[in-house]
Parts: sequence; structure tokens; C-alpha cells
Amino acid sequence: MMYSTAAPSVGLPAPPGAGEHPPAWHLLKFNPIGLWGLRRRLGLLSSEPGIYNLNRDKFDTADIAWMAAGMASEVLAPLGLTQFPPEFMILRNGTPSGQPGSMARSQLRSRVQRATFDLAALWDRTFGGATLVLHVEGTIRPNSPKTPDFVKSDVYFPAHFLQEDPRFSPIVSDMVQRFIAEIGLPVIERWERCARARWPMTQGAGNQAPPPYPSQPTQPTAVPAGSSTFVYHGRPLPPLDRVVVIDDDDDEFDVDDFTASQLDAINSIETHQFELQTLRTALSDTQQALDDALVREHDLRNQLDEARVRLASRADGATPHHQSVRHATPSTSTPSRRTLPQTYASPSRSGNSTPRKLFTGPSPAPSPSRSATRSIDAIAAYYDFLQANELSHLNATLDTIRNSIPMTSWREQLSKAGVPSILTETVMALMAAATSTG
Repeated sequence: MMYSTAAPSVGLPAPPGAGEHPPAWHLLKFNPIGLWGLRRRLGLLSSEPGIYNLNRDKFDTADIAWMAAGMASEVLAPLGLTQFPPEFMILRNGTPSGQPGSMARSQLRSRVQRATFDLAALWDRTFGGATLVLHVEGTIRPNSPKTPDFVKSDVYFPAHFLQEDPRFSPIVSDMVQRFIAEIGLPVIERWERCARARWPMTQGAGNQAPPPYPSQPTQPTAVPAGSSTFVYHGRPLPPLDRVVVIDDDDDEFDVDDFTASQLDAINSIETHQFELQTLRTALSDTQQALDDALVREHDLRNQLDEARVRLASRADGATPHHQSVRHATPSTSTPSRRTLPQTYASPSRSGNSTPRKLFTGPSPAPSPSRSATRSIDAIAAYYDFLQANELSHLNATLDTIRNSIPMTSWREQLSKAGVPSILTETVMALMAAATSTG
């Protein structure tokens, strides 16, 4: 049955089970009926006959994106060991049984894959990055052994990188093969475990295993040729790389099959793996705590600087006067409010890593009013210079260096932070002045 709009040339076939009218907006789900209902509600551009049919692939991708929006950031409720995600069952229940349903789901799978790869390509080409998309299906051919050479992976990676740098092909290939062996196989096992809990699992006639996928070169040919989409076939694991899995429930396992030294080695490996994972977790927690402490320290330093400026303003009865110092350089003339110091002393080595105050030579002790004004001007000049030279995005990083790192290490830290070398001397002088007067 064909549902047509006012223009006879624009139509959308209704999938099996669809009613006369599309489902309500909140009932639209990712299955053939939901996609049909979405397009019916969005419209077929009947006022421009031919546009929808001419750009059907683009409209199909837009419909997929509408259904997928926000899904990656959603928090999925915990799943049982034999439970599929809810979207799996929505699609399954929204398609016919038997071969028609399998074909409908296969078509939708292909549409989602194309949309995913196309969005990755848009991301890379528009912003100049690189994205690697790896995917294995939860199902394999009937009677296939659970080994990598019976699994394949759909892959996206920008073709121009493979053409420009010959190092990329073996790297990507190794990543795909490891993904198939260490992630793909457990995913397939989980799919079958969930499926057995719902449906009777039958194999092909005669229980005859299919042949493994043909071997490929390190870099298989793109499909289509010259594109950024590939199909990688899993490679059989070399004998030395195979992992011995000891299952207490396996009646065929006999401890006598292993020598005492082999059993000791297995136990030692498992112990070291557990200890390594424990250390990695502790390291991650410590790093997070350190990051949080640095952020807190930076916030407190900023609050302290602001308090000093406010206190100085009250003492002087004046407000800070900001001016651009894009071309500010240390001066050898008589110091003024904007004159920058020429030299600074080395930081103290008496157990305190706090930078020493700048030494500018003998001078009369400034009055509270003059000292406050110089403090305001030094801090203002420091931030004015960063803003004028488009370095304001480094304020937090430079404040941490200024307040927490010895002066002797400033040059190295500024370079790591991304300060251009041509500006390093001036930034260091301004940082020193702000630190000295603060």
C-alpha cells in the first residue's frame, strides 16, 4: 500500500504492521514503523516533487540521526548477563518474524553503518582530525568456531592518512585484529548467551562449519575502492599467542596436563595482573586527586589576588588603570609604574620553593600608597599583556606556574604551556613583577 501526499510523484511505502496514520511523536521508535511514521510527520516535500526521491539517501540519514540524537550520552540501566539493551528488543519486536524480518533488520543495520561512517568522515574532513570506527556484529555464520579468522570487522579510517603515511596501515591493522580477538569474540559470546535465553538456537544443516574468511594483506582494499571504509577479516592467532583458559567446570581439563612449573607460571601471571590493575587504579585515583587539588589551589590563588587588589584600591583611594601593553618590554630607564624589572634573584633553596621577590636595586621604602599602586599596575600589566597577545586562555596555567613553580623553571614551563619563544622573556618579567608586588 502506498501513502502519498498531494503530489502523486512523492510517496512512502508503509512497512508491515503500520496503521493508516503514523504513530504519535512520543511513540516513534527505531524500527521500520517508527522511521516510516517519522518521515510521514516530517513530510515528503510534496511542494517540490522529486526532491525527496532524488535525495533519498540524505533524508534517510537525517531520519537515523533524529532517532540517535542524545543516545551516546544517555545512562543505560544495568543489564543482566542474559539481557539485550532495550533498543534491541524494540527493533526485534517491530519487525516481522522469519526471513522478512531478518532482511528488514539487515537493511537498517546497513543504513546505521553508513550514517555512522559518514558522520565520522564529516567530523574528520571539517575539523582536520582522525577518527577510527571499529564494529563487529553480535552474530556470525552458523556453526562457525569462536576464533578470529571467522569474524570480520567493518572499519572507517580516513583514506588520505593511509596514503600519506605508510606507518598507519600496520598500526590500524594491529588495532583491528586485537579488537576482533579481545572484544569481538566476547561480544559474540554475549549475544549468543542472551539469544539462548529467549529463543531456541539452531545451527545450519549438518552442523558443518563454514570456511574461515580469506586471508588479506595488511591493508585490505577499501569498499568501494578509494574510500575510507574497509572490511577487515580476522587472522588466526599464532600458536604461541593462544591463551590457555582454565575452566573448573570443564570435565576435559586435567591438572595433570600441566607441569608444576607451568601451573606456577600461570598463577604468577594472574597475581601480577591483579597487582598491576590495582596499581593502575590507585594511580588513576591519585592523579584525579592531584588534578582536583591543583584546580582548588588555582581558585584560591585567584581569590587571594583579587583580595589584594581590592585592599590596595581601598588603601590608595584609586581604581586600577588598565592599558594595553602588547609591545611592552623591560626598560633600562628610571622605573615608573609601568617599568618592568630587569633582573630577578634565584629562588630560595632553604626548603621553600616559593619564588623570591624581584630585586631592582636600592630604593627608598615605598609608602603604602605607592606600594599598592605598583602592585595594581604590575598585576594589570601582566594580564593586559596576556590579553593583548591572545594568551588569555593560558591564564590559569600561567598563574599556577607563577605561584607554584620556582623561577628557574619558568622558561621550560612556559614553553610547555605554549607561550611563543619570542614572548617568553617579557612574560617572565611580567610574571616576576606581579609575583614580587603581590
